[in-house]
Amino acid sequence: MDGRRIADNAEVEMGVLGCRLDASGARLTCAIPRGVWRFTIRGDSLVGELRSPDGAKLRDVRTGRSR
Repeated sequence: MDGRRIADNAEVEMGVLGCRLDASGARLTCAIPRGVWRFTIRGDSLVGELRSPDGAKLRDVRTGRSR
């Protein structure tokens, strides 16, 4: 997955994430040095969080497909 974010009204590239899609096709897990991203795919949206290696929640993410 190509990671990007918006900062100061500009798109910032965060790099490529190596991810695994579970057998149901509804959950995506991406390990990074800082922790693990876990996403749930719901129709045209992606909902997830970043947790540190010790399990503390660092970020919440909610996205929707742009038209």
